[in-house]
Amino acid sequence: MEIRKISITSPIKSDTLLVDDQKIIHRIKNVLRLKDGDKLILIDGSGFEYWGQIKYDENNIIFEVKKKIKTKKFLNKNLNIFIGFLKKPVMEDLIEKLAQLGVKKIIPLKTERTSFSLKEIPPRWQRLISKANEVSTWQNFTQIHQPLSLIEAISLAKKNNIFLADPQGELTLKQFKKITKKLKNINLFIGPEGGFSDKEIKLIKQNGGRLIKIPQNTFRSEIATLIFACNILYG
Repeated sequence: MEIRKISITSPIKSDTLLVDDQKIIHRIKNVLRLKDGDKLILIDGSGFEYWGQIKYDENNIIFEVKKKIKTKKFLNKNLNIFIGFLKKPVMEDLIEKLAQLGVKKIIPLKTERTSFSLKEIPPRWQRLISKANEVSTWQNFTQIHQPLSLIEAISLAKKNNIFLADPQGELTLKQFKKITKKLKNINLFIGPEGGFSDKEIKLIKQNGGRLIKIPQNTFRSEIATLIFACNILYG
């Protein structure tokens, strides 16, 4: 029987954990339908899997750790993706895929040409990240940042290895792969469906950004994002 895995946000610091998050309890009890004594794996982003058993205690669940296993798979790059808001279904699909790929942080951007944006990250997006983290076997958890303006995003990147995807970029994908091969931390900016405006591109370049392109074709933002992410993390 397959042992199910669940991600939690609180660090596991002892052999006994009191689970009081009602959403997690609902998932264990009503979705997975686990019973007293059933086995479960918890992950907390520490690089370990905690194998144990559950016990129902009134409205809570007690998780007893039986063994702690180090996750072997580790990505040696920290990729932060700053992406202009896309249409909601497209954005949600992309967020889930980027988390499975092992992107360190996803930062949605409000730009001049975004047709859709949010002031805060909806709980559903965080759940998509959590479930993707459970499917993935990477040590590091993907995080999703609250939406930022472009100026706020540039400040967060701190002129540290900033790259901007643009059809008119001076760097080809092959050149970009060669440069990023030696880099540990990478900040990649992807525009919304209409791309960044000339003013926004100028601002990014003034803060150390370099423009990259995929010479063979012009792709939609979500496809270009996945191409760049795969080349950076697995190329």
